[in-house]
Amino acid sequence: MVRQPRIDLILLVDLDTQKSEPTPDEALRVIGNLATPDGQLAPPDMVKRVGIGTRVRMVFSDVASGLSLPQWTIDEAAPQPEKPWRYPQE
Repeated sequence: MVRQPRIDLILLVDLDTQKSEPTPDEALRVIGNLATPDGQLAPPDMVKRVGIGTRVRMVFSDVASGLSLPQWTIDEAAPQPEKPWRYPQE
């Protein structure tokens, strides 16, 4: 059996509600892993769908009692760009 290497994707997301506040170049940004809607790390096929402009929503992963980490998942209900920009892949 051949194992595929794990590809974790970390996102830096500009929150829409903070766009251009206080200036056009500053916004509230939140970092987190790309995850499935249930908070598990995203599989490789999901990673390949994400690029600049992909619409995401926040989900939380419980890591300890009373502690959750923000993660991001693709927002399937939002309109997505036809071809989000991304670095060339293999």
